[in-house]
Amino acid sequence: MIATEYVERIERAVEDEEDAVLLPLDATGEQQERQPVPKAYFGWVHRFCSESAWGGFLESAQSSLSKSLEEEQADVDLLDPQAIHATPNTAFAIRERLQLFETELRRAGTEVAFTELWDQGLRLRTTLLARLVPLADNPLLVLSGLPADRQTVEEYLRVRAALFGQIALHEAAMRQLSQVSHAELVEAVLALDIVQVRTPAPGGEGSYKAVLLPLHPLNLWRYHRLATVADNLGEHLSDAQRRRVRELCREPHQFLSVLYAPSLPAGRGMGNILPLSGEIHGLATFENFSNALTCADGVEALVEAVRRFHFLYPHHSRPLRIALINPPEAATTLGKLVELLKLPPDYLRRLRVEVFATERFPHRLIEARHLEPDRRDAVEERIREGRLDLVVNDGTLPMADITKRLQQEPVHVVALFDEAHPLVRRTTCAHFIR
Repeated sequence: MIATEYVERIERAVEDEEDAVLLPLDATGEQQERQPVPKAYFGWVHRFCSESAWGGFLESAQSSLSKSLEEEQADVDLLDPQAIHATPNTAFAIRERLQLFETELRRAGTEVAFTELWDQGLRLRTTLLARLVPLADNPLLVLSGLPADRQTVEEYLRVRAALFGQIALHEAAMRQLSQVSHAELVEAVLALDIVQVRTPAPGGEGSYKAVLLPLHPLNLWRYHRLATVADNLGEHLSDAQRRRVRELCREPHQFLSVLYAPSLPAGRGMGNILPLSGEIHGLATFENFSNALTCADGVEALVEAVRRFHFLYPHHSRPLRIALINPPEAATTLGKLVELLKLPPDYLRRLRVEVFATERFPHRLIEARHLEPDRRDAVEERIREGRLDLVVNDGTLPMADITKRLQQEPVHVVALFDEAHPLVRRTTCAHFIR
């Protein structure tokens, strides 16, 4: 089977620290594809996801989330369920806290199974850890092709949902017993399998980011749901339709629009809501950008606007000139724009992209200059071909100066990434463009 062969090869490649792995594309093994092994990605996943580590907190001087996670010298505080630090000087074990509440509730005549559910979840998570590499790399293939692993994930999701459901059901009684202990317990449960990152930002305030780990229940549920929907779908599709479905399944849409980032450990976490900002190797990422256009759907809206402009005015776009003002995750934005150049030159000949930043966001110019190797290679290739002009301004400018500059040197598309309230993230861009 494809899934069995894939698991063996990817696990062996990671264990042997290979640079690339030959993966099967069909059941016969005749079609194979050589793919690079993302060593840095697996490195930080193993760092934060183990029997004793269930996520944590990282303080980094890097402004990029992915680079921060890969930084070996960063200030890291791992989250261990056996020693949750609600404050720097006090710690508690989640199971012991659950047992205390369970004892008191049973004494009052309320039957709960906190510790039993916790122990079941612990055993199932240990089983899933043995499959961490394939679950981190291609969870959809694992859940679609390996029934035993799929059953383990289903049981794990059931147990974790039951535990959280019981805690939510008995919230009032637990708060009556101890409001502080209950609040600490809920924060601890919500913090499991999440990595929070604090990076520098203008004005001295930190910028908070977060990423779901591969074994986070919501990440597993996303792929389990997709695998369930895709069951037996191939029997009714043509070869071309199957290829398209495979492409879509490699990058399924994230269903979470926001994530609560707890204050743990020891008050270092954000303790607030973060909006969806993108993904790293399929794992949902969240960042305290506020406007919907700073997130994943904003980049897609920009790319769609560029595509439509060129379709309507093909003779005006040689090159098609774009101005990006305060672009968050510049690597993602530039990467999506560069993907447009995969089209033949007779369709879209050339792009000219200029990046601006206002006084509050000098770090976004830095991010635009320091692209990750894979993004940088794609950008440099298009520049060598003469199909991309990329200009990153040396310093920040007041918005009035940028406006004046654009009046003197007009462009076809201007993308202004504004900052607004996080609740804007709950509504898609289409709601405002009517």
